[in-house]
Amino acid sequence: EEDEPQTEDIDDDLEMTQTEINTVCPISKLEMKKPVRNSACGHVYDKASIEHILRQRPGSICPVVGCPDRMPILKDQLKEDKATKRAIAKKRNN
Repeated sequence: EEDEPQTEDIDDDLEMTQTEINTVCPISKLEMKKPVRNSACGHVYDKASIEHILRQRPGSICPVVGCPDRMPILKDQLKEDKATKRAIAKKRNN
């Protein structure tokens, strides 16, 4: 009985995997420097990348493939994403 893995340990490992934060911008495919979250759909992009798209094509929708939010991105919907910012800093310190 003691040789069997504890289900609590398995659950902890699973939880850690599911909460991993993606720090790569879906637009530039580079590590984000200033992550911003689109409050309409929840996707996170690097600020420079999404602002470039909005300058080139005002009224653009979320560039993430399969995003259900089909409304144009408004600049005031883009908020600093502190959780992603912390994850980037943590990666740099490791």
